[in-house]
Amino acid sequence: MAVTEPAEPHARADTRARIQAVALELFAQQGYDKTSLREIAERLGVTKAALYYHFKSKEDIVASLVADYFTQIDDMVAWGKTQPRTAATRAQVLDRYYRIVAEGSGVFRMLQHNQ
Repeated sequence: MAVTEPAEPHARADTRARIQAVALELFAQQGYDKTSLREIAERLGVTKAALYYHFKSKEDIVASLVADYFTQIDDMVAWGKTQPRTAATRAQVLDRYYRIVAEGSGVFRMLQHNQ
């Protein structure tokens, strides 16, 4: 009989992703400096304490967004290294890379806007 993991880690990951999405939206709308953790928490409908459970600061949120982006790149490169060196693999690598860059474009627009 298989033992299943509790759903809690998934729920934490989902909350973390929601925090990142809301923070990114607010940073893009009103700027990093003008966005507070309180505003992020209010938009999510959680307490600041709940927010602090996942991130200690706005800097931590931004760092997590950038780290997640580069983790996706690293994972794609690692995957590519295990694949046969064919035209099909090159096409898949380029497709995966394009999707990662396209999905991460909001992070980089926010970073550029808030320099």
